[in-house]
Amino acid sequence: MQGPLPLAAALTPRQAPEEGKRRAALVVVGNSTFATNAYVNFPGNTDFLLHALGWLAEERELISITPKEPAFRPFVPNPTQERALLYVQVLLIPLVTFVGGMIVWRRRRRL
Repeated sequence: MQGPLPLAAALTPRQAPEEGKRRAALVVVGNSTFATNAYVNFPGNTDFLLHALGWLAEERELISITPKEPAFRPFVPNPTQERALLYVQVLLIPLVTFVGGMIVWRRRRRL
């Protein structure tokens, strides 16, 4: 099977902890890139990291499913895309419409 394969596991001992002691817990993640700046905004990465830390800290009220806010990502074209948009929207489409109109006008005039 080709990778990369995401892998994560959460472990606790089967025995209950002694009175007054915290339960041992371990979260093992196969790769830490999900928590880097480049991938932190990918869907679920931030939630996974925060929930894993909340589980390790035994803060059960921090673990919840939160509603997702729609992300506003404006389209910012690079200079090549700007030129392409200019040529297509401002020059090509009106020119094709004008030529098509002239062809229809000439055909109808000949009838």
